[in-house]
Amino acid sequence: MYKRDRPFDSEKGGSKSRTGAPSASPPNEDECPVQMKIAKSDDKTKLFPVVFKWNQANTSARNVAICGSWDKWNQRIPLVKSSGDFSTIVDLEPGKHEYKFYVDHKWVVDDNQQKTSNHLGGENNVVMIDEADYEVS
Repeated sequence: MYKRDRPFDSEKGGSKSRTGAPSASPPNEDECPVQMKIAKSDDKTKLFPVVFKWNQANTSARNVAICGSWDKWNQRIPLVKSSGDFSTIVDLEPGKHEYKFYVDHKWVVDDNQQKTSNHLGGENNVVMIDEADYEVS
């Protein structure tokens, strides 16, 4: 329902609730009764933002995604295309993570990044997340 379609928005004479009764609280900026709060992550799990990029110079890719060991290879995370590359940010726990790019329906590694052999006889890229790299001094 659009804001202009909500019947209580057209009422005049102060803040009112959906039932038309005066409200004890000050009105919201758009008078919408629904407010959203963003949950903070708990300190038990420390996640760190990691930027992954697929350089457009590598190929003339149209669609790029990434998949990795951080979620047991379950999800393909799409990368967003910009002028020179594709990129995304993934929040990861400290440690070693393997990943691979899915470029135009083909699994590929970035030859410019660290690689390791996988159990299927192929290769994966590797990223090491060290909490000390994110400390502010």
